[in-house]
Amino acid sequence: MKKSIVLFSILFFSSCKTKQQFETIWINHSKVPCMTMFLTECMQLCDGDNEPNNKWRNFSDKIEGFNFEEGYLYKLKVKKEIIENPPADASNFKYILVIQLEKNKVNN
Repeated sequence: MKKSIVLFSILFFSSCKTKQQFETIWINHSKVPCMTMFLTECMQLCDGDNEPNNKWRNFSDKIEGFNFEEGYLYKLKVKKEIIENPPADASNFKYILVIQLEKNKVNN
């Protein structure tokens, strides 16, 4: 009986864990028009540790703890969590700022 309670507890608490990973991303210096459920503005994101290589993709999600300021190129370390049952019109991921690694002024 004791063993089954311990086993149940382990299974229960391990199933409650959120799948997560840490990533380094870049956020471009300006937002661009994009289409989600409606026309809006999106940040542009590039994955990886190295300087962005102009392979930006539109990013309409938010990053908890991050405040975008136009005119700066950002390098961020984020925690990316998988959302098990997201709403139909939402992303499968939740992004949380771990640390801002760089913030560089872009001269236009």
